[in-house]
Amino acid sequence: MSSSSRIVGFAKDWDDVPTCITHVLRRTGKVMDVCWVDSIGTRRPKLGRPRDFGRLCQRVKRGFKRAEIKENHLRVMSPILVPKAQSSLALWLNRKLFNWLINRELRDMRGDVTEYWCMVPNAVDLLPEEVDQQRVISYQLSVNGNGGPDDGGPDDGGRMADDGYSDTPTPGRSAKVIYY
Repeated sequence: MSSSSRIVGFAKDWDDVPTCITHVLRRTGKVMDVCWVDSIGTRRPKLGRPRDFGRLCQRVKRGFKRAEIKENHLRVMSPILVPKAQSSLALWLNRKLFNWLINRELRDMRGDVTEYWCMVPNAVDLLPEEVDQQRVISYQLSVNGNGGPDDGGPDDGGRMADDGYSDTPTPGRSAKVIYY
């Protein structure tokens, strides 16, 4: 991180149960500008489930609004995107929508270099084509610590066990992946 950096952090929803990433982004937001990007749809919603339907309605309502400043230099945005986009059209649409929304926020943030912290697997699909890969960090948790089968690691073929989440970006998109 350079002193003139700003961070776009892809994480779970701001108002969800705090994780270590929550604490890292909040602390970082005390000294530099951070744009927290609420969950970007790592699974398809089931409209028959009241919780999913409610979340979808809330996301549509907040989706095009400006990010809300929560504390210090930390703002939270909830972009409206196609959940678990897989088709080339949906991926293209999501990248265009996200880049339009995030560029609105970046204009109001300090710093001349943007770092992308991708705590969710499909975040790299949203990054601008011209992003400097040295400014992208992808953090993924390995259940058994070695990135092996069924933990979302490199041997998992892009699937995580039974939960419908994909842990791999679209072919051709990459980032530094750090497994813990």
